[in-house]
Amino acid sequence: EDMGRIGMAISPTQPNLIYALYVNTDSQLHNIFKSSDGGQNWQPLIDWNDEALGLPTGILGGFGWYFGKLRLNPDNPNELFILGVSLWKSSDQGGQWNEAASRVLNQSSYVNVGVEASINVQNNELTVHVEGYYTSDSPQSTYSLNIALMQNNTLGPQTGGGMGSDYNHMH
Repeated sequence: EDMGRIGMAISPTQPNLIYALYVNTDSQLHNIFKSSDGGQNWQPLIDWNDEALGLPTGILGGFGWYFGKLRLNPDNPNELFILGVSLWKSSDQGGQWNEAASRVLNQSSYVNVGVEASINVQNNELTVHVEGYYTSDSPQSTYSLNIALMQNNTLGPQTGGGMGSDYNHMH
């Protein structure tokens, strides 16, 4: 069977624990595989015939080419997250799944926004990628998208003002 995308998650506290999310060429989830020995052996986690799994078919909504991502809680290797149209969470290494967050609004929109963020804990650098796609039926003659990144109650250095490293950012 052809595969379209692979999303991987490696535990920072247990580096031999690796998960791989496989997306078919139809952009739907094929399966998630787990390795406990650094990738030497892999076991599929999803039995699509298991009603108790809690994971419906088509959870990526045909957007596996974009959403085909898997994340692992760095503080708890039992917690897995599938990043799809909705957010799915497993607290038992993929045995059972629950929808952790769904669409914010159940209303039509003229723009589809995708946001992805990662943090480098070595240098505390946050990287945010934002993509906006406007639909053809938008009533606006010009298209613009304002993005605001907010931080609140974040202690860190401030240039100017004489605060040094003890500035409390409240934006």
